[in-house]
Amino acid sequence: MKWLLWMLVFLTEKWRSNGLEQIRAQGKARWEGWLRSDGFPGGLWLKGAVLPLLILWGVQWGAGRLGVGWVVDLLALLSFMELRPALLDLRNGLADWHQETAQNTLSQIFEQVFSRVFYRVFCTSFWYFILPGSLGLVLVCATLELAHGTWQDRLAGRVLAVLAWLPARLLGFTLALVGNFEEALYAWRNLAMKKSVDSWVVAVAWGALGIQGEEEAEGLSGVNVEMAMGVEALLWRALIVWALVAALVTAIGA
Repeated sequence: MKWLLWMLVFLTEKWRSNGLEQIRAQGKARWEGWLRSDGFPGGLWLKGAVLPLLILWGVQWGAGRLGVGWVVDLLALLSFMELRPALLDLRNGLADWHQETAQNTLSQIFEQVFSRVFYRVFCTSFWYFILPGSLGLVLVCATLELAHGTWQDRLAGRVLAVLAWLPARLLGFTLALVGNFEEALYAWRNLAMKKSVDSWVVAVAWGALGIQGEEEAEGLSGVNVEMAMGVEALLWRALIVWALVAALVTAIGA
């Protein structure tokens, strides 16, 4: 059931209304307002991530007893998984870069998009299948907001690094399989050994596209449409591999 819901969210993402984005924004605003309020002992990560997880666990338990646990999972997937907005940001960013109106360099645009897709799609998907219900989705997304958002919580940053380590390696291996294997492997071994998780994924992705690092990327010109299509195709191929593996694991465990 989890795999079917996961696939349903991606297959229907194109036809969702903008009302969902407004609901997301309202929910995030309320969550941030609650974080700013007093009255809860402990650190920011405990308040912003652990406590919501405990509440969600109770909701999932009750929904499971009523036979509607899948509804909670579906709502969580709709709330936290986002591939299409990141791809739209990629197209817009490349269009601005091509017209020389962008504030960021090509490598910065690429890193922002790939970082967003990694955390919001691949990392959340990994923990969604590992942990019961939709606990993995909330854990990754709440920790991500606390670590990379306006809060910059150190504990959340450490937890996020632990959560992202294995999914990043799995994604890097997948990108190598579906892209330029030799260049991706070279980046894996030589260009990204001492980088952060975000930069590590980006470096391997550059290699999977056949580009040796940021310097060569900045020297490209006239690649607006081609680059966008290449990145999107690479991400979709990687996602298909993950979907097939998740389906296989689900079938074996059934």
